[in-house]
Amino acid sequence: QQYSGTVAAGDVISQNPLGGASVSPGTAVNLVVSQGPAPVTVPDVVGQGQASAQTAITGAGLTVGTVTQQYSGTVAAGNVISQSPLGGASVSPGTAINITVSLGPDNGLSLVPNVSGMPLTEAQNVLAGSDLTVGTVTERHSYEPAGTVLAQTPMPGHYLPHGGVVNLVVSLGPQPVTVPNVTGWTPVHAGTVLEVFGFSVGTVTSAHSDTVAAGLIVSQNPAGGAESEAGASVDLVVSLGPDVTEGEGEPEGEGEPEGEGEGEPPVEVTAPSLSGLSLEEAIQALLALGLSVGQTVEESSDEVPAGQIIGQLPEAGTLLTAGDLVNLVVSSGPGDHGCLGCLRDYFGWDWLKKRTGDLFLTGLGILALALLSRGRLG
Repeated sequence: QQYSGTVAAGDVISQNPLGGASVSPGTAVNLVVSQGPAPVTVPDVVGQGQASAQTAITGAGLTVGTVTQQYSGTVAAGNVISQSPLGGASVSPGTAINITVSLGPDNGLSLVPNVSGMPLTEAQNVLAGSDLTVGTVTERHSYEPAGTVLAQTPMPGHYLPHGGVVNLVVSLGPQPVTVPNVTGWTPVHAGTVLEVFGFSVGTVTSAHSDTVAAGLIVSQNPAGGAESEAGASVDLVVSLGPDVTEGEGEPEGEGEPEGEGEGEPPVEVTAPSLSGLSLEEAIQALLALGLSVGQTVEESSDEVPAGQIIGQLPEAGTLLTAGDLVNLVVSSGPGDHGCLGCLRDYFGWDWLKKRTGDLFLTGLGILALALLSRGRLG
């Protein structure tokens, strides 16, 4: 047998005579069998600083195992008190060497470790290892995964008496969002509203309905008013109208004559006043008039409660065409927004350019062409 770093233990390294040689029947064939890698001598790191000890362990082809801490009146803080396996032992390469590091003399205090970002169970174990206990656990919504520690009191680096209490703030996961009710709307409008509220359109299917006109949403899942995670998809069912059997209903060719309606002027709509409405109420008001929802942004306000409309563009009273976009500004509640009298400037040219960038000039040109085509300029 022979040690080998390339041939697994128990496999043949070599033979004599070689394979393929011609020999007499009954000739003995000698084999050299691998014992696996040669054993490694564990370095003695007791008394060394933790960093030096870990370097010595990895330099010998071994790995650092569990590092525990323990008070000691004889070994300086930061130095290794003991190790397992002991120095001088022969072990296989890659074996983990566990070490115990001194905390110095026990002064009755425990250093508070940093447990933020850990799962709650792991944080509890880490604190217990420092002779501390978990106190009050406060939960709040966060984009961090549920169960993750968001904050701690006292902060890391402070000292507490042994058995001291560390209070934690733990994530509940993302804040649930109320699903808007989009039944009775067109799929396009429904998709716009769902996107505004942080949802996406899921599977779209169709079904006959005696009560909902063809092309409008019959039902949705989750239903309007239900709570779901932001970003979740909402499945929609679009009406096909009544289930009329073949041959029944309005005779072919009746109804609106072909070509009727072509060339009719666009329907003009006056932009409604949306200030003080909730976002969902504002959207419903716009859709009821045949208008569409444009960009929705949030701005802080000391006067308007969070979630209510504090501005719009175009302004209320502006003459629009059915299908035109109305941009909305929603209050995010009190905050540092500069000056209370600046709300009137939300919809100036600077406001538009700041939020649309290069698209501002393109949009302005398109608007001018549209107005010219309607005879509103020049």
